[in-house]
Amino acid sequence: MPVKPFADNKRPIQALLLDMDGVLYHGNSLLAGATALLQRIKTTRHLFLTNNPRRTPEAVADRLEAMGLPRPDPTQILTSALATAEHLARLKPGFSWYAIGEDGLETALLAAGGRLDAQQADFVIVGEGPGIDFDCLMLTVFKPLASTVTCRSKKNANGSAGELPLMIHPHWRQR
Repeated sequence: MPVKPFADNKRPIQALLLDMDGVLYHGNSLLAGATALLQRIKTTRHLFLTNNPRRTPEAVADRLEAMGLPRPDPTQILTSALATAEHLARLKPGFSWYAIGEDGLETALLAAGGRLDAQQADFVIVGEGPGIDFDCLMLTVFKPLASTVTCRSKKNANGSAGELPLMIHPHWRQR
């Protein structure tokens, strides 16, 4: 059953796209009204979105459940890692990749039919998470033929590990 329309909209809402951080929770704290919102929209098609590539959809669903929300089906969760992997698969089916990031990014790239190849990668993907710093990025961008890249986390001024937004560098080397 669709959610009732807003006062200025004559058509009922057929589907919702919901960001999670700042909408349902902030950090590790559930926001007031999140449970009521999900209860109200449970019969309306919806998709949970996150620009965080660190977790798999299954891990995101587990996290929401641990916070006290109803556990969504992982197919209702779209991460930036999944969007990136699907985009690369459309650009070049069977693509090769090298990535810096956490499990969510690697899992998505493999599921999209990509194969890890640090030396002949079609794409270099830089995700987000602890351990990514300037030195790590320089090794990745300027020494792509290195067999191993070690990244160490450095704390920023507020004491937390630095994190970077998702970037894609297609065709990082000349063919």
